[in-house]
Amino acid sequence: MRIPSAPRFPSAVGRVLRSARLLLRSSRCCALAFASVATFADPTRAGVCATTTLDAVVGQTCTIGDKTFEFTGFSNPFPFLGLPASVITFTPDGSDPANPGFALSSSQFTQTGEPADQVESLSFAVTAGAGQLISGDTVKMHGASIVGAGNTTEVLASLSTGDPSQFAQAGLTFACNLVTGCTLGPEQDGGAAFVPPVTSRDMNLSLEIIGASAHSGTASFDSAEVHFSQVPVPEPASVALLATGLVAIGRRRAGTKRSGSSHHR
Repeated sequence: MRIPSAPRFPSAVGRVLRSARLLLRSSRCCALAFASVATFADPTRAGVCATTTLDAVVGQTCTIGDKTFEFTGFSNPFPFLGLPASVITFTPDGSDPANPGFALSSSQFTQTGEPADQVESLSFAVTAGAGQLISGDTVKMHGASIVGAGNTTEVLASLSTGDPSQFAQAGLTFACNLVTGCTLGPEQDGGAAFVPPVTSRDMNLSLEIIGASAHSGTASFDSAEVHFSQVPVPEPASVALLATGLVAIGRRRAGTKRSGSSHHR
């Protein structure tokens, strides 16, 4: 027995249905393409950094102002002396759009007696916003104090990039030697310039309380903060002008050399 074939639509109806299916497929493709472009172009997709404990930030990427921060790791070179990330508060600071950054604070940034060493290290990458370049960094400590120390003691915040010329350090030092005795220096801020400015930079922030073997006092600080300055990306006209100037200098030097060689003849 022959099974009857499914009824066929009139050609006009079939064309309408085929057109509808094509239109539906096109709309889906356009929607997916639009979603992909929107996701790629949205600079806030990483999320805005929020005040939280440092352990919630490590391994995350977020924005402060127009800059993007990727926090890649936290370590204690001396785990039995350093603090865990869970007791350190991370606070973003975007109050100055041209100089955003963040602060780390804890009531446990303190050491009394020996051993006096306490070290924490945060690794991160910072990337400039659209049309900007990172031109430098600053690092500051707040509430640094050294009381009753019997030997050299330091409370330091160090910001490094792997390039010695871009090392920045802030803090307080109680220095002792056999000649002058012991003196407490002023609390100092640090900073470094990036020459030339960069679009992105890998950074390491180290927080340290370091005491000599005879340390007997209390060393502490409330918080440390870092900020990153910026400059606009040079306009094409400026770059062309610079290139023209370099070419002119090169030609002048070449002319000077030729003139000198002709005199020697």
